[in-house]
Amino acid sequence: MISQARATLAATCAVALLVACGQQTPDDKPVAAPPQSGAASSPAAQAGKPDVGAVERVHVSASGVGASAAEAVDQALRQAIMQVTGTTIDLSSTQFKTALGAAVGRDAITLSSAGFAELVSQTTRGAVTNFKVVSLDAPGLMERVYKASIEADVAKFKAPADTGKLRIAIAPLRIGHAGGNNAERIAAELRQRITDALTQSGRFTVLERGDAPELYGEIERIASGEVSNDQFSKIGQGLGADLIWFGSVNAFETGRPADADQTGRAGRWSVSQKFVNVTTREVLFSNTVDGGAVEQSGDRVDAMESAMVRKVVADILVRLYPVSIASRDGYNVVLSQGGQSVRQGAIYQVVRLGKELTDPQTGRSLGFTEQECCTVVVDRVTASMSYGHLESVKINLDEVKPGELQLRAEAVSRNEPAGASSAAAKVVRKVVKKSAPLGPPASDANW
Repeated sequence: MISQARATLAATCAVALLVACGQQTPDDKPVAAPPQSGAASSPAAQAGKPDVGAVERVHVSASGVGASAAEAVDQALRQAIMQVTGTTIDLSSTQFKTALGAAVGRDAITLSSAGFAELVSQTTRGAVTNFKVVSLDAPGLMERVYKASIEADVAKFKAPADTGKLRIAIAPLRIGHAGGNNAERIAAELRQRITDALTQSGRFTVLERGDAPELYGEIERIASGEVSNDQFSKIGQGLGADLIWFGSVNAFETGRPADADQTGRAGRWSVSQKFVNVTTREVLFSNTVDGGAVEQSGDRVDAMESAMVRKVVADILVRLYPVSIASRDGYNVVLSQGGQSVRQGAIYQVVRLGKELTDPQTGRSLGFTEQECCTVVVDRVTASMSYGHLESVKINLDEVKPGELQLRAEAVSRNEPAGASSAAAKVVRKVVKKSAPLGPPASDANW
């Protein structure tokens, strides 16, 4: 009797855990029940709403056997849940102790009653509803086990579509003494700006890895039963990162004079970055980018942060997800990314991708050959895409297939800050003036 009770307790304990953290196996084809209230049921209803996932119910039928009627019912219930979740059983979590003993000591008549069906719903925190024992056969002459067949609706969390994207986390930047007294604030601002830019690119699922007690508090409220039971399957659905971005600021100087007149000031910055594969700890790429910002007036720190983020993010996207031309109508084009991936008014080089080459020694891909195509002028930038037009076209665009045109380095910017242009022009003019004696003497007509 004790062994039967233990088996029953273990099987019932697994119910909520299986629902909370599992995924459906490809071979199982249970029927999805109508979505719960609050979940959109059509693409039209979803329009304009963010995809945050939803709790849905899947109607399943299953059977089980056991030394008692309770064991047979619990085994059938376990099989029903595994049809939906497809997971192994973990009995270590204390979050599911409320499900213990649902069938212990109950006879066949009680297990088939509506009262027991309600008890299953309560003890599994709404993970299993509409439970019904279809048949419960006592042991026969040949087989000395109970056989149970059941039907039930099992809750499953349907993850957002975006979870198929590459999942990345942005680690806090190491800045040391590079930022002076404002190092901590500058590091936090840079991290937030890089997070903003990569999120707006639409190419990544950027995970929150900061100090967010509100997130943990909400999960605790779900686990403690303060919210409706149908939300319980959200527990255990947190995503893990595929890649982690690490950055270290090597230099962040704002006070160096731009020229002898000191009408402007130049900033110098340098940052090292790397992307690490969480699973293998392999460094996918690592490099150092640097640059500066010139401002005659205004916030030089802001200008330098903007320049740093722009170059860092552009370098990431070129390596992982280059901006491509998604559609073309004549010379008017739509780019595959927006946000901070490109700048309005900027001009970018465009190449046409050719054959993929492999290294004959290692067999690894070297990438695709590139043919110079043209330049694109970015006319308008939105959160997820950009609009522009092509110039200086050097190939027959009618022969280009969709996805073959990709952006590369920024060629010229038409929207340089007024202060930067003014200061830069002054520097250029000074260089030209100093170089004038190297030219032909004005008085020598035979030069």
